[in-house]
Amino acid sequence: MSDDSLDATSCEVCYSQESLWICLVCGHVGCGRYSGCGSSVLHNEATGHNFAMELSTQRVWDYKG
Repeated sequence: MSDDSLDATSCEVCYSQESLWICLVCGHVGCGRYSGCGSSVLHNEATGHNFAMELSTQRVWDYKG
């Protein structure tokens, strides 16, 4: 039996577990700008969702500001 609570969070695009950011508008989880595939930045550019939070530090980023 699998325990989903033990599964690590990963990028929804490349499955990296490093430098993860979550979109505060829709919940997309992606890699940061300088690691993995950079999908958090690409997500912002594609959707206009401007607020993301770095999961490891809980720092919030405003892409527009």
